[in-house]
Amino acid sequence: MKPKSLKDIVFVGLQFMLFIAFVIDVDLGVLPIDLPSFFDTALLGIGLSIFILSLAKLGRNLSPFPSPKPQSKLVTDGIFKYIRHPIYTAIIVTMLAWSVWQQSLYQVLITFLVLLLFYFKSQYEEQQLMQKFSDYKAYKKSTGRFLPKFRNKI
Repeated sequence: MKPKSLKDIVFVGLQFMLFIAFVIDVDLGVLPIDLPSFFDTALLGIGLSIFILSLAKLGRNLSPFPSPKPQSKLVTDGIFKYIRHPIYTAIIVTMLAWSVWQQSLYQVLITFLVLLLFYFKSQYEEQQLMQKFSDYKAYKKSTGRFLPKFRNKI
């Protein structure tokens, strides 16, 4: 098995540090908006659904590290037909749902930091994927990073 690069280790380390920071109770105040109670429940349902669909489709390709496994295959169907990084999307949406439910400004800020980290992690990951899979560039053009691309705008 090929050893992981320093970038792989740093990205995963930062990710888990932010996850730990998310569950630590820090009071920075409450959110300045009061959303309907169904909003956080709907977000949670969406996030968990995307997560389950992603896990089911990835199978043995799943790894916390941005560099693909040596035996991995490019997955472009199922939820991956619409979103290139659906697990990142699922984590962000689920964290946002929890933050809204808790009315925690601190958790919203950590969620934003996770979004930034996932943006840079996905950029690095996509460099690796383009080197490994010749058809990744075309897939990247037609599929959104964290949200679906809407081609036929009204």
